[in-house]
Amino acid sequence: MTITLQIDEGWHLYANPVGSEDYVSSQTTLTVDAKVKPKDVKVEYPAGKEIEDKILGKYKVYDDKATIKATVTRGAGDSGPLELTLKFQACTDKQCLLPVTKKLKVSSER
Repeated sequence: MTITLQIDEGWHLYANPVGSEDYVSSQTTLTVDAKVKPKDVKVEYPAGKEIEDKILGKYKVYDDKATIKATVTRGAGDSGPLELTLKFQACTDKQCLLPVTKKLKVSSER
């Protein structure tokens, strides 16, 4: 699966890994669940762009567009939809919105 996040100009999301212990709880994460627990889930996050703030130090962000890839090996007998949970926090250089959790259902129908 591939999820592409289009990020508005002037905004950023915290990358994964974010590169700073202070922002770990704000970094973008994707989890995958199913009725039957998947045998394996591999999530590949894009490299973030490093920011250096005089007060906050160095950390990594996604701006413009970020593409997250996930590979899922399903559990035995599972053919139902997958539930993706995407967590992120959008910020500008002056403000941050509250963290967001978005859930998506993905069907394996062809």
